[in-house]
Amino acid sequence: MKMKSIITVLVAAAFLMSLASLSLAAGAGKMGVNGTVTKIEGTKVTVQDDMGKETTVDVKDVKDTKIGDKVKIEDGVIKNSTDEPGTAEKPKKPGY
Repeated sequence: MKMKSIITVLVAAAFLMSLASLSLAAGAGKMGVNGTVTKIEGTKVTVQDDMGKETTVDVKDVKDTKIGDKVKIEDGVIKNSTDEPGTAEKPKKPGY
């Protein structure tokens, strides 16, 4: 009887872990994609991040996006990295 209880707990734990991994994977798309545009095919844009991983995202409008642009894509909307507040390099003070 004790062995049956242990197996039941292990199966329940495995099930909960699988649900957790699915929810994490679903949330990854909502975080957005940052990187350099490597390919544009219609409304599908391929972006390569700093680690070299390529991700293809279906976007609403490609607008003026070109290959080589640094972009951030969230919820199907492309933003150039220069459009983001605080991304411009701040001037350095002399002597620092």
